[in-house]
Amino acid sequence: YAERAAEQRRALWVRPPGREEVLLLPVSLPDGGTAVVESAVREEERSEGVLTAWLLLAGAVAALTLISVTGADRMARRLNRSATELARAAAAVGEGDFRGRVAVEGPVEVRRVGRAFNAMADRIDELMRAERELLADLSHRLRTPLTALRLEADLLAVPADSRLRAGLTALDREVTSLISTTRSGPARERLPGRASSDLPAVVGGRMEFWSALAEAQGRECRVWLGRGPLPVDLPADDLTAALDALLGNVFRHTPPGTGCGVQAGVLSGAPRLVVEDAGPGIESPALAAARGA
Repeated sequence: YAERAAEQRRALWVRPPGREEVLLLPVSLPDGGTAVVESAVREEERSEGVLTAWLLLAGAVAALTLISVTGADRMARRLNRSATELARAAAAVGEGDFRGRVAVEGPVEVRRVGRAFNAMADRIDELMRAERELLADLSHRLRTPLTALRLEADLLAVPADSRLRAGLTALDREVTSLISTTRSGPARERLPGRASSDLPAVVGGRMEFWSALAEAQGRECRVWLGRGPLPVDLPADDLTAALDALLGNVFRHTPPGTGCGVQAGVLSGAPRLVVEDAGPGIESPALAAARGA
C-alpha cells in the first residue's frame, strides 16, 4: 500500500488485513526520495466536526439567501413606489390637474423617466397657460366692439327691439363667462364626466336666443324638448357651446329663410341632441371632414 501511495503521490485510505483503516500520505524528501506517513484515524474521529461544518455552510447559504431576498425586496419596493407615483401623476394630468410632479429618485432609468415626465408636465402647463391668456385676450378684444354695438342699438332712431337687446345681453354674458373660464385655469369640475346638466332645460333656454335670430332671418325653427329633467354627463357651459356651434353652422352655411329643427330628449333609448336644417347639404362630406369643417 505504501509503494502504491508513493507511486501515485496522493493520499490513500487503505485497510490492511486485521487492522483498522489507515491514511497513507506521501511526503517528498530533500534528497528526492518519497516517504509515506501512516496515520491511523478512528472511525468516530473521521466524522468529527463534519456535521458542524455542514451546519455552518447551510447557515451561510441561508444568510446569503436572506440578504439577497431582502435587498431584492427593497429594490422592488422602490421601483413599485416610483411606478405607482408616476401612474398617479399621469392620471392627474389626464384629468386636467397639471400641478402633479414625481420625485426624481430610484435607479438611473427611473430617475430619467421621472425627469422626462416632470418636463412634459411643465411644458403642458406652460402651453395651457399661454392658451388661456390668448383666449382671455381675444375675449377682451371681442367685448370692445360688442359694447359699441350695444351703444349703437341704444342710439337708434327707432328703439331697438327687446329681442335684440336680449341677444346682445346674452352675448355679453357669454363673453364674460369665457373670460372668467379662461382666467380660472383648468378645473376638474369642467371636464366631461365631472359635472352634469339638464339637456332639455339647457337647450330650451338657449333656443330663446336662437329663435329670435331665426325669426329675424325668416327661418322656421322647430324645437322639440323631451320631458325633463334629463341629466347628461356634460357641464351646462360645454353643452351650450356645442349647441351654439351646431346652430352657428346652420345660420352661417345656409341662406336666410332655410328652416331648421332642434330635438333634445330621449331618442332611440338614449339622451340625444339633434340639430337639422333644410339646406342643400355638403357637396363632398368626405372632403369637408378631411378639412375639419
